[in-house]
Amino acid sequence: MPLAIFIVFHQLMLLGFFFAMRSCKNFKVSGERRTHPIRKRNMVFRKDGRTLPHLLPRFHLANTIAITFEYQKRDKRNNTVTQWRSGDNTYCPVVVGAAVVRRLEAMGASESDFVYKFKGDDGRTRDFYSATALRMLQGFISSVNFKGLGLDPKRIGLPWQCISTVYRFTPSCCSVAGPATLSSATSGSKSSLLVAVSCPR
Repeated sequence: MPLAIFIVFHQLMLLGFFFAMRSCKNFKVSGERRTHPIRKRNMVFRKDGRTLPHLLPRFHLANTIAITFEYQKRDKRNNTVTQWRSGDNTYCPVVVGAAVVRRLEAMGASESDFVYKFKGDDGRTRDFYSATALRMLQGFISSVNFKGLGLDPKRIGLPWQCISTVYRFTPSCCSVAGPATLSSATSGSKSSLLVAVSCPR
């Protein structure tokens, strides 16, 4: 599978994990949906109360990331959720959000472009679909001792109604903290499976 897909998968899965998102908020889905996916402009980084522009070289050092969900189910609009820096170099909402923004900046995306836009290894701009993410997640789970974890790949959703599931590769496999270029990621072996229970927004 192309390296670009692995990188985008991990970025979007982790972003969805930290903000307890339904898949229609961070992936391209088929059919009509009332929920609007996240756009580049919806992610705001702040340090010591000051907003850091996306073009600032060190905006990834922000204390917080705030995501505004413009339109959701039940007509809920412009709901802003803030997450603080975790302190981890990889599994951190600020670091992951910054990696998403840098990827979009590197491909010349506009402020209104969705976070699931990415440039493939062939240089073409593509959308990352939730169906692709689900197949990848099921494949990862199948490759480990999923029975010992009490999981069944065939019954995994993206996500379930109240569960966000993130497959954890070794950090060297997909460095979400690295620069926007794809060359910073190297292949690695599969690691543990991280499952967290959370309430969807």
